[in-house]
Amino acid sequence: MNFVKDLRDLLAQLSFPLGFNVYKFSPVDLTALMEEKQTCQRFFDILTYNVECNTAQNVSAAEKVAMAITQSNADVILLQETNPTWELKLSCLVPVDSAQGGRYPYRYFHHPTGRPAGGLAVFSVWPISASSVLDLTGTVEGSVFPVLVVNICIGAGAKMKPSNQHRTISVANVHLRPPLELDGSASLSTARTTSSIRDAEARELLRSHPGGFDVVAGDFNEQDGGLALLRLASDGGLSNALAEHVPARKETHRWPFFF
Repeated sequence: MNFVKDLRDLLAQLSFPLGFNVYKFSPVDLTALMEEKQTCQRFFDILTYNVECNTAQNVSAAEKVAMAITQSNADVILLQETNPTWELKLSCLVPVDSAQGGRYPYRYFHHPTGRPAGGLAVFSVWPISASSVLDLTGTVEGSVFPVLVVNICIGAGAKMKPSNQHRTISVANVHLRPPLELDGSASLSTARTTSSIRDAEARELLRSHPGGFDVVAGDFNEQDGGLALLRLASDGGLSNALAEHVPARKETHRWPFFF
């Protein structure tokens, strides 16, 4: 039974070049959600994106990432696997100054030492009033990346109405344990055997923040129905936005695979 489940999970993570355009998702496909946005007075957009730590070295790829960020028109951007090179690239490609077309004056980067893929960043149209880093590696065996927690003050004439109302939301930008062994290798069962680590990371995240989170987003490194996602829903009172709003055929968290 484990073999069948592991094989099914692996295939679900791959996109085959047979006419499937899984990377061409657009919010306009979510008719009900778009209609809600038109009428809701307390609505904001969040984009989460694992930019891959080595991609910043590729000029063309870095430009495409920056274009995706700017064209998303999201209010808050959560990035994973950033590093000093990415920070420099994005400071040029995604300008801060509104006179230059910049949309995100408030930014925060965390570059952990000794973890090339452990960087995290937040871009926001609203002030980031507080930030902290939770290093799960000291409390969860097998954890490899930190969590970036920020408080964002929504309001002051952006998308909140009336404009004199402000609300501070707590956002956790996560990069949970990848489905890899610590030496970088992987087998058919690695996603399953590392799932308990991601569950423990989610549990420790919630334990460390008794007040709860408004948003937990990022790279969960697991399928819908994974232990960490179930933990965040059951213990954290959160909803799975991907499962709720994005059809499976439009999901973008797949690895391109070619024969």
